[in-house]
Amino acid sequence: MGRINAGDLNERVTKIGRPASVDDGRGGQKPVGPGVETQWWVKLRALRGSEAVRLGQPLGTTMYEVTARYEAHFTTKDRIRTQNGRTLNVVAVLPDGRKEYDVLTCIDSGQ
Repeated sequence: MGRINAGDLNERVTKIGRPASVDDGRGGQKPVGPGVETQWWVKLRALRGSEAVRLGQPLGTTMYEVTARYEAHFTTKDRIRTQNGRTLNVVAVLPDGRKEYDVLTCIDSGQ
């Protein structure tokens, strides 16, 4: 990955971490409370989109590449809320190797 300048991180997003969970008494876990939200500057780039019809309703998905500082510690269990209200699911996290940036692959299912 090429060098990223601070000015390239021009989109303010909210990282929504997975909420804490407790034992549900049946061998599973249940969430308690909302996920932890933190603010980060990122570079957000739409890669591609697709549309399909499910049960007679149009359904569109858009894939995004999100570059974030390494300190954000994104995981595939996190979600990202953009400034315009979209919620993206993080599906892959690729560190740059120098522990400066992570490149995330995210999907907006339009839901």
